[in-house]
Amino acid sequence: MASKAIMWLMIVLLLHLNCKGSLAFDSNLSREEELELEMQLKLLNRPFITTFQTEEGDIIDCVDINKQPALDHPSLKSHKIQTRPSTYPFGLSKDSSSSRDKSFINNNNRACPAGYVPIRRTIKKDLIRIRSLSSKEPTGIKTSIKGGVDFPYNQDVVSVAMKKGIKYYGASGSVSVYNLSVAQDQSSSSNIWIIGGPPQAPNVILAGWQVNPMINGDSLTRMFVYWTDRPTGNWWLAVGESHKTIGYWPKELFGHLNDGTEQVAWGGIAKPSPNGMSPPLGNGHKPNYSKYDDACYFRYMNYVDENNKGQFPANENTANYLSNNSCYALDNRETCGGEFFYYCITFGGPGGNNCSP
Repeated sequence: MASKAIMWLMIVLLLHLNCKGSLAFDSNLSREEELELEMQLKLLNRPFITTFQTEEGDIIDCVDINKQPALDHPSLKSHKIQTRPSTYPFGLSKDSSSSRDKSFINNNNRACPAGYVPIRRTIKKDLIRIRSLSSKEPTGIKTSIKGGVDFPYNQDVVSVAMKKGIKYYGASGSVSVYNLSVAQDQSSSSNIWIIGGPPQAPNVILAGWQVNPMINGDSLTRMFVYWTDRPTGNWWLAVGESHKTIGYWPKELFGHLNDGTEQVAWGGIAKPSPNGMSPPLGNGHKPNYSKYDDACYFRYMNYVDENNKGQFPANENTANYLSNNSCYALDNRETCGGEFFYYCITFGGPGGNNCSP
């Protein structure tokens, strides 16, 4: 396990985590398949004004903001691009990185010129990897009767959720970050999420950190944050303690999250190997009830209310959800000591081959 880091998250809807990767897949492609991949790469990788490489090895292209691939979505044909949030949750300072001067992409402060957005260049290995996964991985996500989330392939969920009954417009928290050792066919993450819509087909966005070699290609750990922009209904993403705004998900993409949600949660998700071997979750340790930082934790947890203000959860308004108590555990402890640590939960576990619920 690598050394621990701390990351502050500010969220208002769940966003899918973005990890890195470079796994090798056998690719005995036919000539027709090769041509198809080349066509897909031409569609995905747009002309750029400049390019640079991140510390992690990604190639970043600076693409005209009005020609980015996201705008090819049928629902966004008439979408008017928003360059910055029109409102911020109370107590969250506006950040100069959301200005039109430049768009930051990494901790080297490399940036694209005004009017251009940074987009990770897609390579053939990415398409081969996703093609390999698409035939194996179910994609449906359903909310369970207990209020948790039933993820594909029996993924285990450990979470503390706000009880239903009122509308929530965001969530925040400071989470400890680790680089777990997981197998190539496993994943492990610590997230904040928001869910809206009917149980059989909800809108779900995840935000937090994740190690997922199968999806992203290596075992790097990634973090991100976001909040909702209520006047427009767009969902914003920001990163780091200074909340640098990166971009947003247009409201047109969400059918059930246009006016808040009744379900927000903090916790972790673990996906086992097909052979049943479960990965570590959190930092690989179960909570130590006498010492909060022996396990992964969320602290200074808030949700955003209808007045666009951050509020601490009340213990009586939260519900614990633990889909597997054999290898993972959860401590909804409210406080980890001191005002800065309220509200606080700890969670995680070692995983292994004896994790049957």
